[in-house]
This record gives sequence, structure tokens and C-alpha cells, in this order.
Amino acid sequence: MFAITPGSGGGFKAVVWTDVIQTAFIYTSLIITLIKGTIDVGGPSIVVHRSVAGDRLEAPNFDLDPTIRYTFWSIAIGGFFNELMLHTFFQSMTQRYLSLPDMRSVKRAAWISTICGRNLCNFVSVYVGLLMYATFYDCDPITTKVAKGRDQIVPLFVMKTLGQYPGLPGIFVAGVFSAALSTVSSALNAMSAVVLEDFCKTLIKKPLTEKQKIIIMKSVVIIFGAFGGSLAFFMDKLGTIVQHQVLV
Repeated sequence: MFAITPGSGGGFKAVVWTDVIQTAFIYTSLIITLIKGTIDVGGPSIVVHRSVAGDRLEAPNFDLDPTIRYTFWSIAIGGFFNELMLHTFFQSMTQRYLSLPDMRSVKRAAWISTICGRNLCNFVSVYVGLLMYATFYDCDPITTKVAKGRDQIVPLFVMKTLGQYPGLPGIFVAGVFSAALSTVSSALNAMSAVVLEDFCKTLIKKPLTEKQKIIIMKSVVIIFGAFGGSLAFFMDKLGTIVQHQVLV
């Protein structure tokens, strides 16, 4: 059952407003980094030129071979169903839709989220990668041991770009943590609603009071939050989780 329980309105409203503030931090930090990094490199044309010269940009592959991981068809078809799931059946998104006053507002929010928000996020993410490559194209941070792992390249790039301006690297770090906290807050709020609606109300025949609902949902958030936080200590031992293609 997808629903926002009567007792969770305040908590969900807090989650939405937290997401708004965190999103502002995320894009502010990214845009500042992109503008300054592009200026330091010499402009967007230099970024594109170095990316093409280093084979970081390639034409779409229209091969129908299903064993090839990345093709136009796998990205278009797989991406379509992935986005369809995220923006229609995903619990945290469904909660947001149910909090809106009417269907017109839901449709408007869905269009803004998918067309504007998602595409902007993808564009910024891709450009950050190209900009980092254009910045370090003649000096690999991994080979020179300046960075000990791939996850340190982005912080290194930020410090190289914004390190001379006090406070700006901190804005970027705040944006990174905001992205993580935004996902966590939405997921925990959604999970608490699912546990209450699909498990507690099903197993407990007696109607729950508002106070009991609040206690259950807060307890679920604390338990799952502690469990998820503890898993962070084991993530570095799992190796590569998401398959990706490395260009040599």
C-alpha cells in the first residue's frame, strides 16, 4: 500500500523541505566548481577537444548484440524502465505525489522531475567527469600517487579548482553530504511508512492511535538508520558493486 499516514505529515513535510535546501547546496557547489574549473582549463572547447583526443567521447553504438553492456538500446530501453520505476512505483516518489493537492500538480511535478531535474543531473555529472579528465589529462593522479584511489579524484579536483578560495571547498563538501542525506532521509521516511502500513496495520488488528503510529515510525527510522550506518564500515570490502566500463 502506498500512502502517507495521517501521523507522518509533519515528518514528510520536513523531509521535502530538507531535500529542497540540500538540492540547492548540491547544485550551487557543482555549478561553482564547473564554472571555475572550465575557466582554468581554457573554456568548454578545450574540455571537448581533450575529451575527444583521449577517446572519452564516442558515438552511440547501435549494435543489437545483447552481450554488449553499453549500447544505445541498452541505455535507452533499460534507462526508460529504470526512470519509469523511479518516478512512478518508487515509494519515496509516490509519497511525494500523494502529498500534492491534485492530479494536475502531480503531473507537473513528474514532468519537472524527469525532464528538467534528471536531465540536468545527468548533464552535470557527465560534464564533471569530462572536466576532471581535461584538468588531469597530462598528469594521472592515480599513476603519480597524488590520489590513492578513484574516489579521491573528485576531492582532489575540487581542491585544485577552489582551494585558493576559503570556504568554497566546504560548500562542495556540504553539497556531497547533502546528496547523501537527501537520499537517506527520503528512504528512511518511505520505509517507515511501508512498515507501518504493510506490516504493523496488517498484524495488529486493533486500530492504532496517532501516538502509537508516531512511535512505530520513529523507531523504524532509528533501527534502519543504525543498520544502514553500520553497513558503511563493510562497503569498502565488497569491491565493485556497480559494473562500469573503464576506458584505457
